[in-house]
Amino acid sequence: LSHWTTRFEAAPAELIDAATASDWSAPLIEGWSLAALAQRPPDWLPPLWDFWRRQGDAGSEPARVRELRSQLLPAALSHMPRGEAEARVIRLMSEPLGVRLTVHAALVSIYGVLSLSVVGLLVRTMVMTNVREQTRDLALFRILGAPRA
Repeated sequence: LSHWTTRFEAAPAELIDAATASDWSAPLIEGWSLAALAQRPPDWLPPLWDFWRRQGDAGSEPARVRELRSQLLPAALSHMPRGEAEARVIRLMSEPLGVRLTVHAALVSIYGVLSLSVVGLLVRTMVMTNVREQTRDLALFRILGAPRA
């Protein structure tokens, strides 16, 4: 990774920003991320961590990209200087929940309400069926001469 910073005389953050504007952004960033996982360079980990956090978690991305993100984020955080890592975690914790999480929570709530409604209707149907059978049985016993108890 030091080759890139030396060759282009730019900081890793500048290289990452420049790469995101090019057609080669995906292979470049993935390659730099894999190299960062292997080499753990202190100057590359914070900008890569910031890049992957900005990307979010797109559901349509390939599995290898999701796996790379899930490996790089904790590794980068654990190899950053303590102050930088703490600042990023505090910033991350102060961010509001994303729209995707809100939509997911709403869908889970809707499915929860629907499933409880279905279960409620099934229980009601079973209780009503049981009451009708009991009523019919009691009426039959009264017809046959059983005393009221």
